[in-house]
Amino acid sequence: MLRLLCVLLLSAFAVRGQVASPPTAAGAEAPPLAARYPAADTVAAVHRLFKDHRGTGQRLLGGGVTVLAVGAGGVFMAADAGVTYPQNLLVLGGAAVTLALAVRMAGEGLYQVLFYPAAREQRVVAGYEATRALPQHVTRALRPAHFRDSPALAPPR
Repeated sequence: MLRLLCVLLLSAFAVRGQVASPPTAAGAEAPPLAARYPAADTVAAVHRLFKDHRGTGQRLLGGGVTVLAVGAGGVFMAADAGVTYPQNLLVLGGAAVTLALAVRMAGEGLYQVLFYPAAREQRVVAGYEATRALPQHVTRALRPAHFRDSPALAPPR
């Protein structure tokens, strides 16, 4: 039980690593995804990226708060029922797991809501339109799915 709790707590604080793209030819790095598409498609992809992250953050934050409330309600109900010793450990263990999952969900949701606000999206888009360069965190976060409506992805006719 203690091992499981330790594993859950350690996984709740996972370190975010950098994702390196594989080299394409003899040591040459592949160009960033945004450089392969026209500027209008890149701006649309940045809007989609920020919108997706905000939506995911709101869902995770709401889910985490809901799970936290349900777990706390279960603990209070068990305390009011006068649970005896063997069942008490199960209730407390379940509450610890629920708390760890809820804190992880709510924390990730809060991070995404705070890191991807609409004001930052407008600053990134304005900076891209002025310099044709995206910040490194946005370049790393962009995926081909964000460019899904791009004419560059259309099959040749």
